[in-house]
Amino acid sequence: RDEIREVLHDYFDDEFNSRFKAFHGNKTMIHRVPLEAIGPNHQEHADGHEKLTWQGLGMGQDITFPIYGHRDQFGGFWHIMRLMPDVRNRLAMVHHYLDLIEARNFYISLQLIVDLGTENVDMIKVHETLRLDAAPEYTLADWPAGRHLYSKHNTPIESAWKFQRDGEGHNIKEALLQGKNHGVYLPNDPLHVQTIYYIWVPLIQKRLNSYIEYYNGHRLARSKNKVNPSGHAPIYMMANPHDVKPGARDCRIRVRPELVRHLREAYGGMAARERALRFISRDFEAEADRAFQCLRLPVATLSNAWEIFSVLVEEIKRVREYGE
Repeated sequence: RDEIREVLHDYFDDEFNSRFKAFHGNKTMIHRVPLEAIGPNHQEHADGHEKLTWQGLGMGQDITFPIYGHRDQFGGFWHIMRLMPDVRNRLAMVHHYLDLIEARNFYISLQLIVDLGTENVDMIKVHETLRLDAAPEYTLADWPAGRHLYSKHNTPIESAWKFQRDGEGHNIKEALLQGKNHGVYLPNDPLHVQTIYYIWVPLIQKRLNSYIEYYNGHRLARSKNKVNPSGHAPIYMMANPHDVKPGARDCRIRVRPELVRHLREAYGGMAARERALRFISRDFEAEADRAFQCLRLPVATLSNAWEIFSVLVEEIKRVREYGE
């Protein structure tokens, strides 16, 4: 599929351009204007990336690795890239967002910007509730808490997913497909499905975390066309807005932890969070943990993950049949 796509780009690039998100139906480019934020945490852009879902992998509908990310507009700082079982599930999105708020020591941005999907409705409601409680001086009429945009207009995060196609994401996809191409993975075997998630979810998440740490810490190229600052590392721009743009200020809003917990309970509590965000059951995780420890297997990497998968599947089968 990827080779066919490359050939089509080589010989029919104009046709591809006409279908690119930056084009309207009349084949003209969308007019872009430089974005400008007051400072860090003014506008936070969130979106899902589905190149590693079942449609992109072709390993069966049971194998899917959607990613959801949040990125600050001011300096391009990545708040999070997170693997989730379903980035189109409203309940999952709410609990994911509450997790993020807790991880950031209970602060939110002034405005949360998402796409038009209905899965984001409750996440925006939660954001609005928290902001009205913590910062009522920002009226919704003058300072909307949330915005819904077409993906092609949500450029601060849509453009940033390029890494997933050209860099780290390509490596992950290539490694995943080895199991399919070499016949290691059987799509109709429930044990195979569960074991893939047991191995690959923490492996991919670890690599996403490493990418974020690298990206946020590396110096971006200076751009004369940008109104927002450039030429510094995102983490530096996030922490030192005055140094990179005169008059910039941090717009973060501290929210009440007890209200975050109340909202969590309103959406089903930790039990609902567990159902919405876990890839495998705790019972299978414990079963696989015992087998993994018994075999003294090494830490999974892209190069050895399928070898570990094969050994682990056989050990779990053996224990199920004969006992430990």
